[in-house]
Amino acid sequence: MAFASLLDLDKNNLIGFLENSSEDDLWDPFLEIQAEVFTGYELDWLKRQPFWPNVKSLLDIGCGSGGLLAKLLESAPHINYEGVDIEYRHIAAARAKFPRGEIKFLEGDAQIYDPSRKNSVDVVLFRLTLQHLLTPKKVLVDAHNYLKPGGHVVIIETYDAARISSHKIASVKKVLYKIRDYQKRSSVVGLRQTSKDLLRCCHTLGDQLHRLYLVDYTNITPEGVVTERVVTLSNATCREETYNLQHLFLAILAKKFQIPIDWNQAHQEMYEYYKDKSAWTVPGLHYLILQKRDGYQ
Repeated sequence: MAFASLLDLDKNNLIGFLENSSEDDLWDPFLEIQAEVFTGYELDWLKRQPFWPNVKSLLDIGCGSGGLLAKLLESAPHINYEGVDIEYRHIAAARAKFPRGEIKFLEGDAQIYDPSRKNSVDVVLFRLTLQHLLTPKKVLVDAHNYLKPGGHVVIIETYDAARISSHKIASVKKVLYKIRDYQKRSSVVGLRQTSKDLLRCCHTLGDQLHRLYLVDYTNITPEGVVTERVVTLSNATCREETYNLQHLFLAILAKKFQIPIDWNQAHQEMYEYYKDKSAWTVPGLHYLILQKRDGYQ
């Protein structure tokens, strides 16, 4: 994105950018903005977890261009960080941010087990990664092997039902409804509720994930009821970034699920949100921490 904010564009140029960009091109600024806006809240959340002060090593699987790891390094420079992503262009961009090699970035496929990582890290992090994988459950089984005894998996994943806002933006609600309807009709498991499905596995006696992990923290129940708001976006900067994120979010979903968007209506709703100084949003995210049960494979 060659501009600092979507607010720099007039409506016609903004709509043209969203319609003509590929899904991959939209994901890049979306994840960068999320890392910039959400990381402070998410770091505060991590710091409240009893295990966090003892973390010495962290592996981010699906690290993208390293935006989240950059923020983590600023906050906790004593931790040894490593990022893995299947897209070389992301790895190249991440390495460019750290020319001295403060963080190690490697190209790799989350769905291919790496035996060299066995018992190697304190934390395995997945942020908006598992929903894109064909075998997320297998990936969590592999992560169990990567963890040192007592280690933790930290999952930050999409869960649309957790999203609430001061403004009922009809364009976003309509798209999310169509996606939920599609998933029900096609009996699709995962996608935008992947982490909830995995949480239910962790609570199911006899399931492999139940044998491998203890649920250390979750802000939703296995039935999908939200129990805690980890992030609330409300100040002026957050309103601007929410304006950016909502446009990018809607465009990504429209391309992924082939859903037509009335961009004139969507832009008007999002601009009204931005101009309202009392506006706030709780993002639709599931925060989940699993602790490794030792002695199981």
